[in-house]
Amino acid sequence: EVIISGNTIENNRISKIRKSPQGDMYILNQYASGGTIAVVDTEGNWSTIPAPPYSVSTFIKDDIHPRAIDDVWISSNGGMFHYDGNDWELTPLDFCRAIAEDSEGRIYAASEDKIYVFENGSVSEITPDNSGLHPGLISSLGVDGQDNLWVGISGENLIQRRFPDGTWTDFAEADHPAVSCDTYGDFHVDAAGAVWVANTCYGALRFDGTTFTNPYDGNLGSLANIKVHDIASDASGKMYFAHHFGVATWDNGIWESLNVEDVPVSTTSRGTVALDANNTLWWGSESYGAYTYRFSVSVSDQPESVSGMTLYPNPASDFVTLEFDLDTKADVRLEVFSMSGQIVLNKDFGSSFEGSYKEFLDVSALPTGMYTVRLMA
Repeated sequence: EVIISGNTIENNRISKIRKSPQGDMYILNQYASGGTIAVVDTEGNWSTIPAPPYSVSTFIKDDIHPRAIDDVWISSNGGMFHYDGNDWELTPLDFCRAIAEDSEGRIYAASEDKIYVFENGSVSEITPDNSGLHPGLISSLGVDGQDNLWVGISGENLIQRRFPDGTWTDFAEADHPAVSCDTYGDFHVDAAGAVWVANTCYGALRFDGTTFTNPYDGNLGSLANIKVHDIASDASGKMYFAHHFGVATWDNGIWESLNVEDVPVSTTSRGTVALDANNTLWWGSESYGAYTYRFSVSVSDQPESVSGMTLYPNPASDFVTLEFDLDTKADVRLEVFSMSGQIVLNKDFGSSFEGSYKEFLDVSALPTGMYTVRLMA
């Protein structure tokens, strides 16, 4: 479903879509020239904040890290911007790309051959000269749940991990064959604490605590696109990999391709992916704007006295038709659950006789997402 219809973004060149701790979605335009950054709250309301000032030295906006509506960080080719709710302040630095944050509130920004650290109003550097950081172009950056800093080094087939005590561990191709290409973008941590990063050759790398593997291995021929530009995951552990024209999902070995019909498969534009507070999937493109995906409604817990239970259309946004056959007289009740287990809709059909039934459910007030339907008799 196209979401920019009826709403305004500065242009279709989407660099990143990211969720704040409050659940709001921030849509960053790569070349916003004195324009705005779109913000969509948990109720679906759109607003904007001004984009950082435009200049030749800062025109590339690479990553966005929203902490709150008055605390937003953006990396650029001229350094790091910070928004305090009123104005943007630029800290002039070398080209900054990926942004990460640890549990103590330190902001890390990857530059070409160093990592900038913002803490308590000051800026320091992690470099090969003062640490175990390997010399070379930094291609990816992230922080895991234990505050370990993860770094990908371009051209070296190397991933590094820095522990909070300052010690470093290297993961090179010689000992970890999956690390056979450069990594790209932000490291991602899933619900189980596993660390993921995009692999520039194909797929994504997953660290299981000992070594890296690539779940794309053995599945290359069955996927619509094997490139990965950005990674997200939900609370159940399902993975979402953004590629040029959509998203590939991976759920305990089961793959699915969610392609955006409006985007040509020949495009070379990079994609970005995120999940909002309602578990709606967002995908953005450097050339084709922003989209959301409505997940299907699943049917479960059909009682023995009920048969032929169907829901359609699926997915739906307004009304759902429920059909079922009742084998014996029974009191019939329906409940709809969100993914968090909350009952968001219920309907009591009362005492019903044996026969076939068709009922209509108004789901227009439900936030976009995945729901489970339970029919009790």
